[in-house]
Amino acid sequence: MLVNNNSQGQNGQSAPLVTPTEGQPDGGASGNEQTAADAADDAGTAETPVERPARPDTIPAEYWDDETGLKADEFGKAFAELTTSFTDLKTKAEERAADTPTEAAGYAVDVAALELPEGVELDENDPALKAARELAFEKKFTKAEFQSLVGFEVQRQIAERTAYNNRLAEERTKLGADAAKRIDAVANSLVGRLGEKGRALLPLMATAAAVEAFETLLRQSGTSFNQSGRTETDPHEIEGYEKMTFRQRMAAIEARKARS
Repeated sequence: MLVNNNSQGQNGQSAPLVTPTEGQPDGGASGNEQTAADAADDAGTAETPVERPARPDTIPAEYWDDETGLKADEFGKAFAELTTSFTDLKTKAEERAADTPTEAAGYAVDVAALELPEGVELDENDPALKAARELAFEKKFTKAEFQSLVGFEVQRQIAERTAYNNRLAEERTKLGADAAKRIDAVANSLVGRLGEKGRALLPLMATAAAVEAFETLLRQSGTSFNQSGRTETDPHEIEGYEKMTFRQRMAAIEARKARS
């Protein structure tokens, strides 16, 4: 026969009728399923990434921690200090506004606070004082600031005058013990001869050399001088002149001028 129905092989052994895996669990599939299960378990146990807080633009970097966020204590302290500073500034601004006049005339000078030396007075009509008031109003000075401005200028002028008087005293010393008489003699002769033009020359007698120069000129014009002032031969001698006050001397000189 062409077909052999004998189930035995050539060796007499029985040939299996099914494959070894038929009817049994698939070894390869079981392995794959186990790997997937293990991966799922691993995913379940892995740490979830933590999202870091983002710093708002309104919060300075110095008060922010990239891990924990806002540094509440430091930020709170800084905010409290800022609030205090703002309150102080507001209070000072209000005080300044209350002490600032609304017109230039509102700036008054406390003369007593200037502590002027004896014999020195404040000239309220001085153009410089008017200019100071206008400047203070333009710059919105307080009354206290204006007082300081005036006080500074007054002290400057006093220092300048004191220095001038000291230099004048030094020059008078050069004229000797009769310096006052010599200066008066020259002054009286200048005013008596030249009137207002002569009076305009008086400020020039600030040095000993100037006084001596005028004495020389007056001698050459007919007035006799010595170290004590005019001599008895002076044609412009005023009777009782030495006993007169300054105003009386000026009046006598003007009277003599009117008669001449």
